[in-house]
Amino acid sequence: MTFVDLIANNFIHSYKTEYLYNLVRYLLPYFMSGPRRFEKSMLVSAIKEIFLGHRDFFTGL
Repeated sequence: MTFVDLIANNFIHSYKTEYLYNLVRYLLPYFMSGPRRFEKSMLVSAIKEIFLGHRDFFTGL
């Protein structure tokens, strides 16, 4: 499952969107912990969507 799958299916997921924004904007090191596998994959998927310019996916988060 990817970040886009969550958005497309109207799933609810508590996410670290603010931290992603800061990570990308300021390029500072951050420690972000989460459950094994799923959280890391979701993080990479969300970062991918940020760099692809899909801002609409993040509206309201």
